[in-house]
Amino acid sequence: MMPFLCFFVFPASSSKAPEWVLNCENVYPPENFFSAEGTGKSAEEAKNIALTNLSYFFKTSVTSARDVNFKTYLDSSEGHSTLKKEGEVSGSSKIDVSADLNSVEFTQPWRNRKTKEWHCLAFIERESLWKQYEPELCASRNSFMDFFFKAEKAGEPFEKLRLLQIARKQGVDFLEKLSYAEFLSSKLTDEKYSQDIKPFATLPGMIQSIKNQNPVYVHVSQDSGNAVYSAVSQVMSELGFAVVKDRKNAGFDVEVDVSLENYMDADIYVYSPAVQVEFLGKGGSVYVYSKDCETVKVFTESRGIKRCIQSVTNVLKTDFSQNLKSVLGERVKNQL
Repeated sequence: MMPFLCFFVFPASSSKAPEWVLNCENVYPPENFFSAEGTGKSAEEAKNIALTNLSYFFKTSVTSARDVNFKTYLDSSEGHSTLKKEGEVSGSSKIDVSADLNSVEFTQPWRNRKTKEWHCLAFIERESLWKQYEPELCASRNSFMDFFFKAEKAGEPFEKLRLLQIARKQGVDFLEKLSYAEFLSSKLTDEKYSQDIKPFATLPGMIQSIKNQNPVYVHVSQDSGNAVYSAVSQVMSELGFAVVKDRKNAGFDVEVDVSLENYMDADIYVYSPAVQVEFLGKGGSVYVYSKDCETVKVFTESRGIKRCIQSVTNVLKTDFSQNLKSVLGERVKNQL
């Protein structure tokens, strides 16, 4: 008579805990892996909690690590005080944590017989994540370097300045991505991208050098009490340009044409003020701004001129200022 054999399949449960429970860092060293443990009443619950814990770790650690790394890069750059002011991390880098978590692996869940709890570890290999992210980092680096090299080759100072400011913006985006790559793997990031920070560090000096070498001469067609001249000069100073009194010493002529067209409507003076500002470099016009200002209705001509000039100066200090700063890639108040 054949003996009857019976086999039972037990879940992964034993009195001896696996090594990853006893000493996780030995099995999944932090320099090579991201990991998080989960516990629950079932194997599936433990696995889900491990994934949740790893996701939370990413969302909190990515932000803090990126901020720290980004500021470290800026602090190590020349002119870091200006860069730090204009390039604070604002969350503009689109880092998709959920995409990263698609490559998560799990240990086999283990049940603690004493506590009756299940344990599971979620983990991701740093190198794998870095290689997934590296094409995006490389594209950002290439975009930054492209504008940097274009700026270096540009001959006209205004265009050179515009391209350098675009390169600065692209550089800030690159540094944010570089900071995330550093979080994933500092070793791989440093090996391939450590030298790419150097061009970014030269930008503030290059930008200010162009401004220093090209002061502006401001000429106004119509004014009252130097109000228009003062408004334009203030904008130039805010942008880092010196304003000179002698046209021969200027790199740019700034021609400000103020129009005060008017007509009589019964006993009322109706003015339609407008302003045009033109930047003239050595080779001709490089920038033109024009704006119709608010209509002015008054009973006396002298008051009409005064109100018009006030309207023009308001436009110059606000809309013109933001327009020029935007063209030159400078930070304006309504930008993040």
